[in-house]
Amino acid sequence: MPGVWRAAAYCSGAAVIFHSPRACAHVARSMDISAQYRALANGAAENLKPIPVVSSMLQEKHSIFGGADRLRACIEDVVNTYRPKCLIIANSCVAGVIGDDVEVVGKESEVKYGIPVLTVPCYGFLDGEYYQGYFAVAEQLAERFFHKQTKLENTALLIGDNGGPWGHYAKEVKRLLAYFSIKVIGQFPGYIPINELPQITAASFSIILGGRGQTYNGL
Repeated sequence: MPGVWRAAAYCSGAAVIFHSPRACAHVARSMDISAQYRALANGAAENLKPIPVVSSMLQEKHSIFGGADRLRACIEDVVNTYRPKCLIIANSCVAGVIGDDVEVVGKESEVKYGIPVLTVPCYGFLDGEYYQGYFAVAEQLAERFFHKQTKLENTALLIGDNGGPWGHYAKEVKRLLAYFSIKVIGQFPGYIPINELPQITAASFSIILGGRGQTYNGL
């Protein structure tokens, strides 16, 4: 679930719903606070604005009667409160055990509210770990919003996180590319506004911010 949120954390115009008990949202909050401090330490501006993350607040009774209606009510509240241009739903292991058909609820909501609603086919600890949610959101954002564009010369798109645009990794890559007069136009996923996603495919190059093991392979 934190991987789902991280893949869209600074995509302004989006909102994330955790279909989960309230306590699950604490994990994302803790990650957000840590990421904010790391970004500030790396010289980022202080007005960092992560997107909203809201819990559907599943309770004991929903483990018996199901939580689909609870999710529908949460989606309505998020749409009315934040007016998102895209909604992303992350599932908890509780939702997986209950067996809620979150994909159907997402499709219903997309028709009802007229905005893209992305549902991730993994359920907390039942389906692997952090990166499965991260990759699932990245794939769905690309499938939904990417369009073929005329290439802009000497431009590059960074793919991966590694501390975000303010991290040492991305800063160093940009510094090196500047020697070749190549400009970075964005970092995907997680750091591009929803309304700008269709344009980033105009980059001439895609540069993967490598790492160890499955992170690099998945990207």
